[in-house]
Amino acid sequence: MMKTNRFKINRIFKGFLLFFLSLVVIFSNVTNIVFASTNDNDLDVTDPLVDLRTDENFDVSEYPFDFNGKFQLYSLLEYCYSFYPDANKNFALYVYVYNPQAINFINTSLNRIQMAVGYDSSGRPNDYKKYELKLVNYCTEPGYEGLFYKFKIIDADTIYDRLISGERRYDVSGIELVSDGSYTATESNVSKTFIYTGFASGYGPKGQEGSSLSCTAQTLETVELKVESTYWRSKTSNKGIGYQNQLNSVYFTVPNRFFETYGNLQRIKAEWYEYLTKDIV
Repeated sequence: MMKTNRFKINRIFKGFLLFFLSLVVIFSNVTNIVFASTNDNDLDVTDPLVDLRTDENFDVSEYPFDFNGKFQLYSLLEYCYSFYPDANKNFALYVYVYNPQAINFINTSLNRIQMAVGYDSSGRPNDYKKYELKLVNYCTEPGYEGLFYKFKIIDADTIYDRLISGERRYDVSGIELVSDGSYTATESNVSKTFIYTGFASGYGPKGQEGSSLSCTAQTLETVELKVESTYWRSKTSNKGIGYQNQLNSVYFTVPNRFFETYGNLQRIKAEWYEYLTKDIV
């Protein structure tokens, strides 16, 4: 019986294969106001639907259960930002996810959100980083169980350090979440920019009364690719008779319209996961 050498099975998260073109993002002309947080509640424990209903523009009937629907980011909420370092201990960032299939997401370090951490001279994102998401709550109200999930961004303090107090900008390209029974994350394209101005009650300049916090959400253009995998396997191996070497790789195509619009491809950023299998007969 022939056996092959142990080899690594490789998998790539296609949602986070990033393209940095000469013009990566474009803001749409459509601007939506999303709800703004105050420091009245501990958002780690409140039901996400209770939070969302504080926005007078939110209508839960617009977010039905749908077996064919895909989970998507509803909003990124900035909590208790202050430009005074000694008043910043409560600063946090929360992610609200609309979950039409009522998928049972679990709390794991594989839950991630990808956000811009670098910008070019024109203010366009040119580098991204993944941040871990901690599951803090989900809808439990009868009739809406699991419709919305709420996550908290781990290491939000590192994001705080690069913020400008007058206009805090958060560019999100995608999120990855793990469902119960799965060992890997499912990616959802986000492509949104959230810009916060003003301050929650008690966190603004001295003398400010009440809350002046507001947020606009704008469309962020990203390139979403379909990544295919392939391999090459040798007929022999330096380990001797009965062994083979295998080289795994991935490939993809970029539509010409992106080159025609934005120019040359500058770089590719990818994440690669490897798993060592048992001997295969």
